[in-house]
Amino acid sequence: MKRKSKLSLRVLFNFMQGYGMANPPVSVHSPLGARASRPLKWRLRWPRSQEKIGGVNTYIRHCAGKIFRPPFWQKGQSRDPNFKQATLTFNLHFRSYKLTNRIFLKAAFTAAALSLASASFAAAWEGKWVNNNNTLSPGTTIQSIAANANKNAYTSNPALNNNAWGMQGTWLSFNVPTATDVLVSATSATTNAPGFTVYRTSAPFTGVVTGSTPDNFTNGAIHGFDQIAQAGMAGIVWATDATVTNSLPGNTTTNGIVETLGYVNASGISYTNAYGDRVKAGADDLSIDNLYESGVFGSAYTSGSTVYANLTLIGLAPGNYTIFVGGTMTSGTNTPIDVKVTGLPLSSSDCVFNWAEKNYASLFSPAGASSQTQTSYYYRYYTGTKSYMGVNSTDNHVYYLSTAGGNPQDVGPLTDYMKKAGCN
Repeated sequence: MKRKSKLSLRVLFNFMQGYGMANPPVSVHSPLGARASRPLKWRLRWPRSQEKIGGVNTYIRHCAGKIFRPPFWQKGQSRDPNFKQATLTFNLHFRSYKLTNRIFLKAAFTAAALSLASASFAAAWEGKWVNNNNTLSPGTTIQSIAANANKNAYTSNPALNNNAWGMQGTWLSFNVPTATDVLVSATSATTNAPGFTVYRTSAPFTGVVTGSTPDNFTNGAIHGFDQIAQAGMAGIVWATDATVTNSLPGNTTTNGIVETLGYVNASGISYTNAYGDRVKAGADDLSIDNLYESGVFGSAYTSGSTVYANLTLIGLAPGNYTIFVGGTMTSGTNTPIDVKVTGLPLSSSDCVFNWAEKNYASLFSPAGASSQTQTSYYYRYYTGTKSYMGVNSTDNHVYYLSTAGGNPQDVGPLTDYMKKAGCN
């Protein structure tokens, strides 16, 4: 009868004093419990010292029955006199131990992989601006080259019922210090088609939220959200700022979305997402009022081998904004999408308005109000001081209207104020 293979091991134990363990931590019957299929045969030689043997610091290495001692052992002697040496020789059947160990390691590595995968699902992709410049002033441009390349991160992913795929899209945050007209443009080759939404946020926001919003269908989540929902509505609650009072319950983040302003879908195809919202082909204005801008319009078209998605926001107020961008064409291929944001040069009127806000804050507050047009007036209204300042296109004069009411007061030609303000 063929004998079962056995592995002969010699185990060196280094017993340290001070742990309060009187006996070595090895079972006389089976050091590996149920893993060993035969009883343990053992022979133990204790050190000559009659001192109480303390706790154990065990080093075990084995390979085909050979002994691999810890580095500090030399010829059976410890460099540290506090260590006590004992030698235990035993034979045991090792097959079940190896099998159990193999299963354990496989489970451990699987758990680690799942843990890493879960962590990646929770992470948002923060886009990078060229030269890390995310401040947009009138007459300047900021851009992100190859900001994203996913073909269906924005919409058209059938597995997500056309919801946005937040971890695969890109979040770009930028700041506007002075009210200005802004053009947001995303371009790609025709093998992809860009789509994006522009949000007003309470602070720089890149898809990473705070608080503890429950992950459910109504709240939405970064791995499948409503890309065109207004702040606080179903599908975007998870990213809605806690200060939004008319939100559905669950908005707990402290740096989130305050208002959804507009979007562009350049695929040429309209999609209905899981929340029943129609992500129309082209551009659309989603803003609630003129608090953060006075107008939103845009377009989507193809010219040659390039697809363009453009959105213009008139009189964008000072503050923080975020762009979520990704592809809109599942039938396409993953192709880089470039994003460019331009602050259009200030008009002469806006230049004078900004100068007046800085030098006469007691009359025009808060600064950075959006410019609007009404009949022949191009003007700004200041909620803090409840006053108006505007330019009449009929005579090109500057007019002021205070809280007292009445008729607007003519305060002089625009050209005079342009000289004072240093406007070109």
